[in-house]
Amino acid sequence: MRSSDVVPVETSQRLLRRVLRDDTLNGALISTTHYRPNTSSSPIPRAHAGYEHGFILSGSLTVELEGTAYILGEGDLISYDSNRPHRIWNHTKKDAVALWINFGHGHAAV
Repeated sequence: MRSSDVVPVETSQRLLRRVLRDDTLNGALISTTHYRPNTSSSPIPRAHAGYEHGFILSGSLTVELEGTAYILGEGDLISYDSNRPHRIWNHTKKDAVALWINFGHGHAAV
């Protein structure tokens, strides 16, 4: 996959998402998400089938899992069962970018 072949899509929450690989045969989705300041994956925590790995490429993000907030910085990795209510947001005044690898159904993480 060449970077120039991937067109970013703006989500309803104003995030810019680039799907790098949607491997439905093996149940994997690999994407990057660009979070502008004060944007989030959803207004409230949500759960869905699957498993997620998030790696912070730049900036800082807060990942809320079942009511516990984890502040992650550049180079940090988080992994969790997507059945746990979660949401991701940029709590800072600077942009942040994360790489997401999702397995299973629901490929909803952004």
